[in-house]
Amino acid sequence: MKKKRRDDFYFEPVAKVIQEFERDKGIKIDDINIGKWDGKRLRTELLVLLHDLTGLKYREIIELPIFSDLHYLSMSRLYHNFRKKKEWSK
Repeated sequence: MKKKRRDDFYFEPVAKVIQEFERDKGIKIDDINIGKWDGKRLRTELLVLLHDLTGLKYREIIELPIFSDLHYLSMSRLYHNFRKKKEWSK
């Protein structure tokens, strides 16, 4: 598969992705308890969606309050680990 440039993709608006995530998960992102494992998993799912669907870079995602305690370099590790787990579960 030929690798496409970033400008060749259509990206969803950030607000739409967040709204759909909240609806699908039944929780507002402000109510996610990142002190617990389930909350961290939800946050990582949101990270993957934002990165994949909106085209945001990690430095842009980290500006959202739910990601403020993360270092932007750790976001790549979280993203790739989550994607690997999804591939194994198929």
